[in-house]
Amino acid sequence: MKILQTYLIMFVMLFATTTFANDIFIEQVGSLSDITLTQQGVDNRIGTALNPSFFGGSSDVSTIEQIGSRNELDLIVNGDNTTVTLSTTGNDNKETINCGVKTAVTCNNTTINHTISGDNNTIDTTIGATTNSKMTVTGDSNAITHTSTSSGIVSADLTLTGNSNTIDLTQSGTLDKSIKIESTGSNNNITVNQSNQ
Repeated sequence: MKILQTYLIMFVMLFATTTFANDIFIEQVGSLSDITLTQQGVDNRIGTALNPSFFGGSSDVSTIEQIGSRNELDLIVNGDNTTVTLSTTGNDNKETINCGVKTAVTCNNTTINHTISGDNNTIDTTIGATTNSKMTVTGDSNAITHTSTSSGIVSADLTLTGNSNTIDLTQSGTLDKSIKIESTGSNNNITVNQSNQ
């Protein structure tokens, strides 16, 4: 009986001392940056110990919030005058943003504004120095990819309401271009290629 009591006490102590932490790993380079990071919930993550999220340049303003559990953000934004506003509310959302690279200032004057409300959404954004990316996603299990290699001034404004949708947006070429996508519903597959042609 004493052995059973001992195991029971050890079991309770093990789970009583278990904690679920939110993690933030960032690297910030430059001056006059104003970065605000908010995490509420458990097991949320911004960057990793091996690959911290990167904010480069000067005069940047970044506001990022994760409300919920197990949300993940990996981010590189390298450039002057860059404004980043990201809001995620829900669970198990994953967002990757690459605007420029860590080794060179290639994301000048770029504004990124993404709002996610829901669970299990995946957002993958890879853009250049002249791209403005705006997304509002409401729903669950959506997958959105926005890729821009354009050297012209580019803007993308995407609003999605629904579940289990897939949107793949690619912008390329040398001319200025903009696109606005509004989608309501579920189980839709949307592919857009915007170029000089």
